[in-house]
Amino acid sequence: MTANTVCYQFDSMITNAMTGFSLGALSFFSQNIGAKEYGRVWKVLIYSVALNFVVGMVLGGVLFFFGKYAFAFLTDNPVVIEYTEVRLKIIVLTYFLLGIMGVLENLIKSMKKAILSMTCSILGTIVLSVAWMLFIFPIKPTLEVYYSVYPVSWIVSCIMFACIGFVLLIKLQKTKKQEELEKVA
Repeated sequence: MTANTVCYQFDSMITNAMTGFSLGALSFFSQNIGAKEYGRVWKVLIYSVALNFVVGMVLGGVLFFFGKYAFAFLTDNPVVIEYTEVRLKIIVLTYFLLGIMGVLENLIKSMKKAILSMTCSILGTIVLSVAWMLFIFPIKPTLEVYYSVYPVSWIVSCIMFACIGFVLLIKLQKTKKQEELEKVA
């Protein structure tokens, strides 16, 4: 428990940085969807995903390589530092997935599909985590297997959000084209 708390003191800085990009994307998504400027939505999506990837990898990499030294400021217990390193190996270098998940989730929210977004979040993170702890973790009950649920749930959630978000956005684009053709006719 102490290792998790110590690690969280630092990795929350990474998640906060990526949350900023996700929330900023929500605002731009909503504005451009309201204005029916779907090309801009795709552009914001690409930039937001890229920024989350870069920030997640850079800050995650810094914490991965120098975390052991930073954690020494919070604890001198070598067992705690060893456990934080296990978490770092698995979670910190994949934090960019959490940021991308936030951007894709906000894409769906910006299209007035908050319930759908929430349902995907619950399925991709909570339900998958419970299933992981019930069926996967008992097979090999190690810290590595325990922490592996995080990137796995982020990948599954990203796939769900991307599929739904892209389908909804393409549908909006087709509706706009149809409306333009009707105006011309």
